[in-house]
Amino acid sequence: MKAFVVDVRVRPGARTTGFRASAWPLRVDVAAEPTDGRANDVLCRFLAREVFGVPIADVTVVSGASARTKRIAISGDPEQLAARLDDALQASSRPRSG
Repeated sequence: MKAFVVDVRVRPGARTTGFRASAWPLRVDVAAEPTDGRANDVLCRFLAREVFGVPIADVTVVSGASARTKRIAISGDPEQLAARLDDALQASSRPRSG
């Protein structure tokens, strides 16, 4: 099975979960403390549901489980997943109306 691999810089303990900036390296605020893997679980859930549209089981922390910089693998077609990430980053950088 092919996979898309991305490095993510995580800031646990944030108010909300989401992209902190639309630049590289990818930075994500996580609304969970880094205790008992909770921040990793929230990160994987966010990436699976909100960014890549894949089952949570398809998102894996490959390295850096206890570090702020993590390597994440997402099962699927790398080109499609890269396009979904680009779309999500562009959407997060747009000003919100309302």
